[in-house]
Amino acid sequence: MLFYEPLFLTIFPALYAFYLLLTGASAKKWTLLIASTLFYIHLGRARFRNPARTRKLALAAGIVANLGLLIFYKYADFLAANINLILSPFSASRIPLLHIALPIGVSFVVFEKITYLVDTYRGVSKPADRFSDYCLFVLFFPKLLAGPILKYHEMRDAIAYPPPVVWTDFQEGFLRFARGLGRKL
Repeated sequence: MLFYEPLFLTIFPALYAFYLLLTGASAKKWTLLIASTLFYIHLGRARFRNPARTRKLALAAGIVANLGLLIFYKYADFLAANINLILSPFSASRIPLLHIALPIGVSFVVFEKITYLVDTYRGVSKPADRFSDYCLFVLFFPKLLAGPILKYHEMRDAIAYPPPVVWTDFQEGFLRFARGLGRKL
């Protein structure tokens, strides 16, 4: 979605006005989370609807936005502290440090979303059909904790059509887990 597109020009001001009217931090966070996720879903689907030039711009915007978030979370205080150090002999004003806690798995989530955008751009994966499918793909905790970065088409069917629970598989999996835990201890 480009800044001059009608969709952006109608949705962004409305979303921004809604955001400004919210009073609680939690409501603002959820609004940004949902809006951001819908934005990435839209970027993924843009590959199938738009001409090649627009698709490249959408891909570039998605990659830049994701890397911008990663750089902000990882290096904002580092950059501010170094700029303050360099400018301290010349100026009394300082850039305030934000002391932002690094979200767990932020690098993994960023690279997972970039992989999704690149794969949908190249046609390797089709975009997620549902908001919940996309969220589950990006934030599925077992792979966030241990990796690897997966491609959406590798998980698409398991997300869209979860397999039924087979109790013998559950029992075997639990015993394997218990044995592995016993060996670790």
